[in-house]
Amino acid sequence: MSEMERRPVCLIVATVASGGSMGAAVARDAREALARGFAVYVASGRAELPQELRKAGVGQIRIGGKVDAGMHYLLAGMADAEGRGSVIATLRFVAAMRRLRPSRIIMHNLHGRYLNLAIFVRQLRKEVARGVELVWMLHDFWPVTGHCAFLPPEGCLRFSEADGCHDCPMSKAYPRTLAGRARSNFRRKKRLLEPLAEHSIVRVVSRWQAALIEKSFFGQARMELHRPLVDEAFTPPRADERRLGFALCVAYPWQKFKGLDDLPALHRALPRGMQLLVVGLDEKQARKLRPLGINCAPRQTTPEALAWYYRHAAVYISVSYAETYGLTVREAIACDTPVALYAVGGITEGLEDHPKVRAVPCGDVNALARAAIELAESAPGR
Repeated sequence: MSEMERRPVCLIVATVASGGSMGAAVARDAREALARGFAVYVASGRAELPQELRKAGVGQIRIGGKVDAGMHYLLAGMADAEGRGSVIATLRFVAAMRRLRPSRIIMHNLHGRYLNLAIFVRQLRKEVARGVELVWMLHDFWPVTGHCAFLPPEGCLRFSEADGCHDCPMSKAYPRTLAGRARSNFRRKKRLLEPLAEHSIVRVVSRWQAALIEKSFFGQARMELHRPLVDEAFTPPRADERRLGFALCVAYPWQKFKGLDDLPALHRALPRGMQLLVVGLDEKQARKLRPLGINCAPRQTTPEALAWYYRHAAVYISVSYAETYGLTVREAIACDTPVALYAVGGITEGLEDHPKVRAVPCGDVNALARAAIELAESAPGR
């Protein structure tokens, strides 16, 4: 038996193995598990494991492929059946789980059109029976709702009511669907997941999120605050760097709930001397926005590349309508860039008295633009 096989195994399950905030969270969990003496495997639906983790001995298990993900995407989009596809891919993954016999399982998003929830949960129950520790990292609310990952700005507590979710107001938002099966989806999730709650550690990214999860069928789980870490690449400008006067917006992927539809109005509300630069757009989105005079940039694949934009911006603007924490806001602050934002979810948590943060009512684009202008004009050296 090899040294790897003799060590206890930590299995990390996530939509992606690298990239973005989830990729950073996966890497953080992998490094912590390695430091504790675990053999570590990352099971993901998409993206390759970073070389840094491969060199450290972390193994990767791919769940399904493009064809499987595409079929699951159609199923979810047409029939509101996220988590009901990927049958063969999940059966193969479960077989790999049985061979690994993990001692600890850390789960990030189980949605993302790569995993069959019922098949996976059936195996989780067997793992719990033999004493495996389950850790759920809740980046959003999908596990406890009948459809949505992010709650509407005006709030929604249907997931905490006796009859559960129904008539989801976010069915046209992420994950977008043409059908409306919130009621049956909620009952199914509750039946599958509630028995695991008392055996689980649930990690949340903000106290705001924790207060809501406590009202759900996951409320009996042990809860931990586990905020995302800001990469060390995000630092204030160097002495030779100068702010370039543009207003910056960052997201990936850009969707309606991230404020995509507010970008044209925000651009019009800013003064002519303050260009709007939007990072993370796909080419189709950029083709629509460039003719309006909005500067567009693709997703930046490294923290160092993204940090350049924060350090050179006069102000960072968050137009997001739904955030459990708001990592881009913290990245901007780490770069000493003032931030104007919509007051949603847990995005202002811990920043209520920050001198360089201004929150306005969600959806008030003109107020958001005014706040951004005032912050940029009052900041020294700009």
